[in-house]
Amino acid sequence: MSIKHKIDKEFVSICQRILKENLELSDWVLIESSDQFQTDNYCGGFDGIENGFTFSYFDKDRKEFWFQLSLSDVNQVVERVITEIDVKEAEYQSSNKRLNEFVINSIFLVTRYHWIQYNLSWTVR
Repeated sequence: MSIKHKIDKEFVSICQRILKENLELSDWVLIESSDQFQTDNYCGGFDGIENGFTFSYFDKDRKEFWFQLSLSDVNQVVERVITEIDVKEAEYQSSNKRLNEFVINSIFLVTRYHWIQYNLSWTVR
């Protein structure tokens, strides 16, 4: 589920820094970095797989959201053509619960397996 995020001065400043680099898309691919641009509420950079800029945005509660932009989108942010962007809650946050459940269930199964092995060793004697 995505929500609208109003673009603020902090992110416009990042986009200005991107444009100041004066690089073509092919150049960005060569120097990709997922955390090249960092501020208090944003962290991101160019991603060659996505062929664009990917960012994390952290709200006032430090909840993380993800979004991405093309190089032309970055220009439109600076020109204030784009004033809002769709962001989605970082996926690992919701998958952390599933991961924790998996780990707990795995520990339970391993513990139960060893308990059964231990008890079987007593009955075999």
